[in-house]
Amino acid sequence: MNAPRVKVGLIGSEHISFSRYLSNAGNSVERIQDLDDVKNFEAILIDVRDDELSDVVLDLVPRVREGQIIIHNCPSQPAEALQPLADYLTFCAAVVPLNPQGTLFFCEALGELAENLIELLVMEVCQAAAPGRVAPRILSHGPRTATEALRAIDNVRDAMLALMGTLGPAEGQIILAELLQEQS
Repeated sequence: MNAPRVKVGLIGSEHISFSRYLSNAGNSVERIQDLDDVKNFEAILIDVRDDELSDVVLDLVPRVREGQIIIHNCPSQPAEALQPLADYLTFCAAVVPLNPQGTLFFCEALGELAENLIELLVMEVCQAAAPGRVAPRILSHGPRTATEALRAIDNVRDAMLALMGTLGPAEGQIILAELLQEQS
C-alpha cells in the first residue's frame, strides 16, 4: 500500500527547502502565487528568510483552514513562531534539513498530534531519500531551533574527537558504545 500523498503549497523560495524532499517522496508541491489560494492545500511550507517569518505568519492567519499542516524551515526560528496559526486548529512544525542527503532533519512541533504527523512525513521523506539503507533520523526534544541542534551536533562531534584523541580510537569507541547502551 502506498503512503497517502500530500498537496503542498510553497511560500517563498526553495533555497534549502524541505519542498525538494517532499516532492522526491511523491508529494505534489506547488508554489503559491496568491495567498488567498492557501486554503486549497493540505500542507503549507513556508520557506522564507528567518527575519520574514513573522510577517508571513501574520499574513496567513486569516487564510488558513482547520486541519492544515503548516511547516516552516527557518533554522533560527522555533516552532512557536507559528503559534498564531496553531490557534486556528492547524498542525504546526519547524522542519529543517540538516544534511544534503535528506536523511537527517531537525523537527519541532506544536502539540503531540502535530509531532506525530510531522514525524510520519519526515520518515517518508527519509525513506525516499535512502530506501532501505538508512533509518530516518529526526532531532527533536531538546534544542528549540535547527541552529541550536547543529551547534549540539558540533559539540558532540568535537567531544568524540577529543575522547578518541585522548584515549585512542579503540578505547574511545568502547566508551562511546557503553554510553550509547546506557541511553537505550
